[in-house]
Amino acid sequence: MPRLGRYAAIIGLLGSLVSACGSGSPAPLMLLQIQRGMSGCSPAPNPASGITAWNSPVGFAEDWFYNPSATPVTIESLSLLDPHNLVLHGGVVYEMPHSQHPLLLQTAWAKEGQGADPVTWAHRQPVRGAVILAEHVRRTLRSTVYVIVADISDATRGGGRALGEVVRYRAAGRTYTLKAEEGMAIGSALVPIDGSCDAQFKDLSAALVGKS
Repeated sequence: MPRLGRYAAIIGLLGSLVSACGSGSPAPLMLLQIQRGMSGCSPAPNPASGITAWNSPVGFAEDWFYNPSATPVTIESLSLLDPHNLVLHGGVVYEMPHSQHPLLLQTAWAKEGQGADPVTWAHRQPVRGAVILAEHVRRTLRSTVYVIVADISDATRGGGRALGEVVRYRAAGRTYTLKAEEGMAIGSALVPIDGSCDAQFKDLSAALVGKS
């Protein structure tokens, strides 16, 4: 889906509950997805996006989260789901009051904050230990949501992909694991830029269909 189309889909989304593994009680954190199984890929290098080398860090801001419970959530770790030839360097949690000022879905890590509200971007949290506050109510388009932005680069010139990300978090003394199955990839530097993501999209499509 084109980038603008994906933003429209996100903004119009009321949210869906993605199951998490924990102690058997309902998980407090909701994952807001465009559509399970969607994928995004960024060529590398891609000078127009500020990605200057095959192994430049790329930010992926594809997954939004919302906490409708009465309990704050603390992120313990972020990892990639079934990664192939990708390196995860870390990430940040960006707060979006009233669901406004979304980030670019994929861009150079150094440029990830360009679409953000300057004040809230300045207060972004390192992903480990980040707190997602409780909203206590069902989400509306005016609710505050949080974006976990993954900092990723290629491990080889041939590109790489992952089936999504895994968020481990703690709430009220219990630990939960949430899987966000939305493919992310960085294209190959060994082919022209207009076809650098073809192999990754093909691989992701086959892998995500097999998991559905």
